[in-house]
Amino acid sequence: MAPYPKTFPPRDPNARTGPPGHVQSAQKKPKKCTRLALVETKVWPIHQCQSSSAIFAVDQWTVSHQSCASCVAETILYHSKELSIASVPMLRAFVVLSKTLNLARTCEELNATRQTVRRHIHELETIKGGSLFKVESRQYQLTPFGRASIAEAEFILRQIEKWSCQSKMNKASSEWLESNRYVDQDGREFLSQQHPVSKIATNGLPIMKSVVAAWGASQTQIEHEAMAKVRPYLVLFRKVPSGWVFAEVGEKSGYARWFGWTWSKSAIGKLMQEDNAGDDFNEFIAGAYARIYGEGGVRLDHIFAHLPKAETDEVVPVSFQRLLLGCVFPDGTPGLGLLGLITKQVEIDALDDQFLSHVPEDLVMDFEI
Repeated sequence: MAPYPKTFPPRDPNARTGPPGHVQSAQKKPKKCTRLALVETKVWPIHQCQSSSAIFAVDQWTVSHQSCASCVAETILYHSKELSIASVPMLRAFVVLSKTLNLARTCEELNATRQTVRRHIHELETIKGGSLFKVESRQYQLTPFGRASIAEAEFILRQIEKWSCQSKMNKASSEWLESNRYVDQDGREFLSQQHPVSKIATNGLPIMKSVVAAWGASQTQIEHEAMAKVRPYLVLFRKVPSGWVFAEVGEKSGYARWFGWTWSKSAIGKLMQEDNAGDDFNEFIAGAYARIYGEGGVRLDHIFAHLPKAETDEVVPVSFQRLLLGCVFPDGTPGLGLLGLITKQVEIDALDDQFLSHVPEDLVMDFEI
């Protein structure tokens, strides 16, 4: 950025003093701060902290700041309200409360007061133009509008964490193929590595070869007769505003094999984040879902994770090959097919092969259909 000018041109009384469409109010002024001076340039206002000469841009506003964190926070918050822009604290309050549905637990997790959380929710509802929560019998519940908004809010926060280097997930790419690494709060490592689809033809697992052949013969149509033989091994999803919904869980699928009969029969209609795998794992594996769902293509990944086995709370290491397939339901709406094959035959550069010995032999799916 160019050095900040030591002097400023005289203010043009006809010039705008805010972003397009912004009207300044005589009654609404920035909070006073002994370290913050408002200096108007010819076009945009400049917020200059007297404790530093460093400059940071926030949208159309420029904040000069280095050590005065409160100045910047107050300035951004002020303009978030003035310009009807949702702030990070608002989004965090919304996301955390949507998971806990308990104000006290939300305050504890955010280290904030009840008044602060309520204010953030109220301001976000004002900006969005609808109620995100309702309170019944002193219990918070998401409204339909809130359920439709939560996925987008979570996505925005994840992007902010990545940009600010706060995300626990590390992504890399080589020759257009992705690899991901995630470490959970207990120090367990999750790894994934994308592979070219052509590898299925050369040394793919027997079930995966059969699924790809059936998918091609069916021309992506889920109910086509060519899919009948492989359907029991697939999990089918529909996309809704609040996330991915289980449309079908094959009784011979890797999901049913790992999580058990009871879960697989009860999952239909539930969101993916409601399964036994946990939010962290679902966020870890779902990054590629939207692209394949939208484009209707195919993607192959090898994955190593730690998941609760069957109907117990025991977390066990597992490795599997995952194939994502863009599919079409009979009514013409898009769907997502997932084939997860539990196997020790995974190629992940960052994985120590000794961990593969912990994968239960009785669940391995290297057989032919």
